[in-house]
Amino acid sequence: MLAAFHDARRSRHPWQYLVSRASIRFGVELPLAFRAASGFRLHLHDEPIAHALWLGMWDDSGLRRVCCDCLKPGDVAIDVGANIGHITLAMSQAIGPTGHVYAFEPIPKTCAHLKANLDLNGVSSVEAACVAVSNTTGESQFFIPWRRSTDQAGLRPISDADCQTCIRVPTLSLDDAAAEGWGKRRIALLKVGVEGAEYQVFLGAHRTLAQCDAVVFEHCSLNMLRMGLEGADVMDLLRSAGFFIYLCDPDSKRLVAAGEPAPDADYLAVRDVASFCANTGYATVDCLPDDLTPFVGPLSHDRARAGSRLAGGA
Repeated sequence: MLAAFHDARRSRHPWQYLVSRASIRFGVELPLAFRAASGFRLHLHDEPIAHALWLGMWDDSGLRRVCCDCLKPGDVAIDVGANIGHITLAMSQAIGPTGHVYAFEPIPKTCAHLKANLDLNGVSSVEAACVAVSNTTGESQFFIPWRRSTDQAGLRPISDADCQTCIRVPTLSLDDAAAEGWGKRRIALLKVGVEGAEYQVFLGAHRTLAQCDAVVFEHCSLNMLRMGLEGADVMDLLRSAGFFIYLCDPDSKRLVAAGEPAPDADYLAVRDVASFCANTGYATVDCLPDDLTPFVGPLSHDRARAGSRLAGGA
């Protein structure tokens, strides 16, 4: 309890911090909505990520802006690991009423919150499905960690001691989802953030990747080790599918090729670099100047740290 008050004193919104911490720690859903920095309204519920956005503990602007830079009205986009919809909403705004976003979120409660946020903002161009995207279609265990943000839930537990809940969820490959979704249409953007399971998503998306112009994906070495993968596995798979991979700075609209070993960050993979730069105003450079911050988006360990603090963890 003393630690909670100590953290609250350091927060910009001490009383809101204490309310959030109690809500998440004891699973009490708050029937409140707020306007996020993105301009969209979000329900608080007991989702750590919503509370982190409410309190200003976490900034999603970099990821949001890069995703929107990849889109224009009428486009088709896919959001794998949509969570409560904070990025999905921005994508839906960018593609407009004539476009379509296919969003996937495996945790039933979180998917319900995603759909509630879409309704709250009057969005009708998003189709949300409660399913875990993987390399096969079927069913799998899904681990929800104790005292952490659900952002670190996944197909593998963080550790045996840290796993509070294990549920069964349906799984679906993107290539199988295409039959009742986007079909053979071009996909302007595929955004993937699934706590280290990005490799499995791409394994089940051979045909879908061939239809994609750009992919934004999370690269977190700790999460990949959790899945038994090496750091280069995902990037090698995308390069073999014809993509060029970049770190980017959305402020200056500059791209620099991903090096080895790749730092933990959100990355942009582009199929036709010249066309992408012509359409978006981005430019490739050899390196980003020291005074520019590379696009290190809201990685899962940053989200989890905020969620863990609110839940009363370390």
